[in-house]
Amino acid sequence: MAKAETAAEKRARIAAEKQAAAEAKAAAEIKDAAENEPPEPVATEEIIEDGYPANIHEAEVMAVRTRSGGSFWRGGLQFGQEWRVLNRSELLNERDWTRIAADPQLEVRGVTLRAAQDATQ
Repeated sequence: MAKAETAAEKRARIAAEKQAAAEAKAAAEIKDAAENEPPEPVATEEIIEDGYPANIHEAEVMAVRTRSGGSFWRGGLQFGQEWRVLNRSELLNERDWTRIAADPQLEVRGVTLRAAQDATQ
């Protein structure tokens, strides 16, 4: 004959079941959150090419510096003697990209982006 469950045992069993259900729910939420996380960004190395970009109107990145080595503003951005890698998304409009690319006071070069792990090989 099965032993009758006491009230204390019943409360303990119910509490254990609730705890197990809560832990299972938390584990499922953590797993779901992990599956929906965006992928880790890939580190890239920017390699400044020799010469003007082949197709500047389609390029997303270019390297720019002043020809004189002094300070120069164009498109709301300041350029100097150091190469500045410029992403198209940094500019407010397409007109600024075209003006920077064509400005005779600026030296413009293409940029190749590659994964940083490839750069060490």
